[in-house]
Amino acid sequence: MHKSLAVSLFLGLLACAALPGPAAAEELDGDAILALMDKAHTQAKDQFFVFDVVTEEAGKAARSLRFQVTLNNKSWRMVHFLDPGDVKDMRVLTMDTSRIWLWLPAFKKVRKMASHAKAQGFMGTALSSEDTSMVTYGDLFQGKLLSQDDKIWTVEGTRREGADVAYAKIVFEIRKDIKMPPALHYFNDKGVEVKTETRTSYECKDGLCNPRVMTMIDHTRGDIKSTMVRRDWKYNQGVDDSFFTVRALQRG
Repeated sequence: MHKSLAVSLFLGLLACAALPGPAAAEELDGDAILALMDKAHTQAKDQFFVFDVVTEEAGKAARSLRFQVTLNNKSWRMVHFLDPGDVKDMRVLTMDTSRIWLWLPAFKKVRKMASHAKAQGFMGTALSSEDTSMVTYGDLFQGKLLSQDDKIWTVEGTRREGADVAYAKIVFEIRKDIKMPPALHYFNDKGVEVKTETRTSYECKDGLCNPRVMTMIDHTRGDIKSTMVRRDWKYNQGVDDSFFTVRALQRG
């Protein structure tokens, strides 16, 4: 090989080595990863679910609930309780963490949920109203990538200034393949993990993925545990925005 050609090839190889490879080009920060997860949660125009919930608490008999929930890609949701009889036809409309209304069938009245009540256990479960009101997270938490491997991103979400949410931070474990979390760890202002949530048995249809089983454990209440099992799932049924109004909440 001619000496000048060999030198040119060598310099070319050095230049290529200096360019960022595919892994570097795909490097994402915490906020970008939370944005991917939020997009995955809201890419359907609307979704409908039916869940059975069993709550287990030490020294007490297990308690069961059944409810249906409809949500849209604006993160609005309407929950309608089906069983047991003492909560049947109770409904909850959530627009965001600051705007939650309840329809109380026994009184035939709508009540706006007070801020102090949002973080309390809801309907005797390990979940709070605030837990169920969070569909997207990037608007509430600033993301920081803590670690990653070939399957999982671990992102710390720190509460944004002015965000109306009780948790100081949430640590998300997010699957790279479906951009969905198998686990979330909730922390209070003292840095103590107060709740742990797992989401398992994911099922994917038409590019949409959802877990079949979700479990929340509240460590502040003797590790009370609520397990939600999905019984039905429909999507893109053409639900109008007018469904998510206080008037619709009253009409049922």
